[in-house]
Amino acid sequence: MRHFFLALASSLLITSQSLAWPDSLRPIDQCSGDPSFAKFQDRLKRVVLKKDQKALLNLLAPDVLLDFGGGSGRKAFEERWSFDPHEYGNVWDQLETMLKQHGDWMELGSADEQKPAKEGTVEAWGRSPQNPIGGWYGLKKGLRGRFGMYIPPLMEVLGLAEVEHNAKGNRMRAL
Repeated sequence: MRHFFLALASSLLITSQSLAWPDSLRPIDQCSGDPSFAKFQDRLKRVVLKKDQKALLNLLAPDVLLDFGGGSGRKAFEERWSFDPHEYGNVWDQLETMLKQHGDWMELGSADEQKPAKEGTVEAWGRSPQNPIGGWYGLKKGLRGRFGMYIPPLMEVLGLAEVEHNAKGNRMRAL
């Protein structure tokens, strides 16, 4: 009987350790073998390089999700993001330049608009009067925060930056 409980306890210990959550979850590329995704990614890169607003909106799914609060759709996307490089600047080029000038990993520091951004983070730079547009990247008050959450993954997909994928404290750097 004692051996039975010892075996049961051992198996429970081994099982519980194998079910433990990892410290970080890395993204899994499930599309590299899909020719249609490679074609889409190439089209997206060309559209972004040309800064072609109409083509970008046409690439978006009609029900594209913009946030965790229910914002979705092409019209909502167009309302939230400016396409006028003279008025708001080219966020991708500017962020890439800033990261290259920084020269090392930079913490993302994502925060809601109503909360202060941690100094020295990508989020703080996206709000700073010293950035190329002189302040917030974002058009609509109340929806301007989380720059450090949404822009870095786009830059990673476009091959402009390397982004960490840890549970907390993620950083990015220019390639």
